[in-house]
Amino acid sequence: MLTDVSDNLYYLTRNVDCIVADYDDYEDFSEKIIFLMNNYSSKAPKLSKNAYNKALIHFNYICHYKKLFNFLFNRLEN
Repeated sequence: MLTDVSDNLYYLTRNVDCIVADYDDYEDFSEKIIFLMNNYSSKAPKLSKNAYNKALIHFNYICHYKKLFNFLFNRLEN
């Protein structure tokens, strides 16, 4: 569960890796919580697995370290 602020939806996809509620609508947030509770066994495992996989891709420091290292040091050699 998250709200539609900042860069959340830049990394995550609505109803694929997360349930998104409007940040300024407590009724929407409540409805999404109830939906998730009522559909927990069918939704939560898929959402959490997909979110975990996205986190490995977008927030993997080893991957980004290699990109930065290559950018910095390969440019100096050329």
